[in-house]
Amino acid sequence: MTRLPRILFAALLALLGLCAAGHADQPGPTITLRLESPEILIGDTVILEIESVGLEQPIDLDPLRDIAQIGRETYGTRIAVIGGKVVEVRLRRIEIVPRASGVVIVGPLQAGDVTSNTASVSVLTDRPADWAPGPDDLALTMTASRADPHVQEEVVLDIVLSHRYPMLAETLPKPDLSGLDVLPVFEERRTLDEKAGLRRIAWRYLVWPKRSGALSIPGVTASGDMQRSRLERGKFSVTTPPVRLAVRPSAFPAGDWWLPAQSLSLTEEWSGGVTGINAGDELVRTIRVSARGVRAVQIPDIAMPEARALAITPLGAHRSQAVSPEGITAQAEFRFRVRALSPIPVFPDTIRLPWFDTTTGEAREAIIPARRINIGIPDREALLQQAAQGRSAAERLAQWLRLTTGPGLLAVAGLLLLALALGLGLGRTLVRLRSDWRHARQRQRLLTAARATIRRDSPAAATARLDELARLPGGEMLQGTRLAAGEAAYGRNASSVDWRARAEAALAAAETDAVPGAGPNPRREVSASALPQL
Repeated sequence: MTRLPRILFAALLALLGLCAAGHADQPGPTITLRLESPEILIGDTVILEIESVGLEQPIDLDPLRDIAQIGRETYGTRIAVIGGKVVEVRLRRIEIVPRASGVVIVGPLQAGDVTSNTASVSVLTDRPADWAPGPDDLALTMTASRADPHVQEEVVLDIVLSHRYPMLAETLPKPDLSGLDVLPVFEERRTLDEKAGLRRIAWRYLVWPKRSGALSIPGVTASGDMQRSRLERGKFSVTTPPVRLAVRPSAFPAGDWWLPAQSLSLTEEWSGGVTGINAGDELVRTIRVSARGVRAVQIPDIAMPEARALAITPLGAHRSQAVSPEGITAQAEFRFRVRALSPIPVFPDTIRLPWFDTTTGEAREAIIPARRINIGIPDREALLQQAAQGRSAAERLAQWLRLTTGPGLLAVAGLLLLALALGLGLGRTLVRLRSDWRHARQRQRLLTAARATIRRDSPAAATARLDELARLPGGEMLQGTRLAAGEAAYGRNASSVDWRARAEAALAAAETDAVPGAGPNPRREVSASALPQL
């Protein structure tokens, strides 16, 4: 029974210890004073900055009013990490005018039990002597990466203005780069060297001499005002000496393309496998040039040499370049469409690109070596695959003509002759067939009309109707039928008993004796009546 109270007592002590540790980690309230300038003239205003953390009572400013006049005040807050804790820092800026000259000590100020530090400012009655920036306060340099470059060789030109104190109304340098091809890397890049206590403004240019011989880049000038303190301010003007370059001429023979570079690579890439190419296949060959220290316009055009049984079509070139603080890198791509014409081995020639290594000072040559390409014959599966791709007959014919140039020309000539012969014979046949079809259709119409007349009309009416039909084109075949009807209507032994049967028989004989394809006789008038004598 006595152990339980001891356990509870120990737990209570541990809890109290944790609470005390938590309060110990909390940062205590503080007040910090800072003055904007260490020196001022009497009557000038100086800014007093007050930072406070964790205050429970306001700051008492009565000690400050005893030594200075208080002007405008501004307030603000910011978040800071103090002792591993995130706290809110209150900011207060007060404009004060010290009442007396000499060293004026501000503070300490209090807020309850919290006391601030002290800050001091020297209040001068007279303005100090004029101050001018010295060599340790200001420096301007202009340097070149190389004093004896070749013509069109990359040179890095650096201009650096270093200053220890802020500058006012400055005039920054502007270089005269006549006689040079120029690419700016950066201009007026401002940095801070905390170790040396200097601020720097830098310019960097990539330049390429346009001609050989002596070349001078005029010096640059920077001027303005520099302010060391509120009371110390002086003018400055600095100038750099000129940069002189002794530009060497091209190391290649006259007329050869001059390409001075720090490094260069020449590579190739094919859109498909070259080892499995067949006649009629097309590939795209890409030749790439990558060089450091040259611009893209300095890379010459690369041509793919002609090769037997290969049709080569240039697809164009693309150039690009990237500028960095270390220099420039240029790239160029040249694309070619290559079509295999015949199933024979071919040997594309070596591609060479002479260039000058500016790092070692030696002439070099980048190459893509020659290679052997065995062009195969398209197999049956490849042809079936092409047909399955939905190619039309014209596309397949064009593809075949591209496969074999010689047989293709003979095939085209043969096809043209065959088409001409077929066109001539087919024309005559079509004309004859159309004429036969028209004649057969006309005969059928006449026979149908005559049969209807025989079965429907009297002998006299049938004779008149058949006479009209006989006068039409192709109606001469109705002469026998018209005679049978006329004898029944107007003959001496006129009898209408069996005239229809005789007329039908004559009509059937005319239909049987008609010759297909025989054209009708020209329309003509019957000179004498075919009717029998009365």
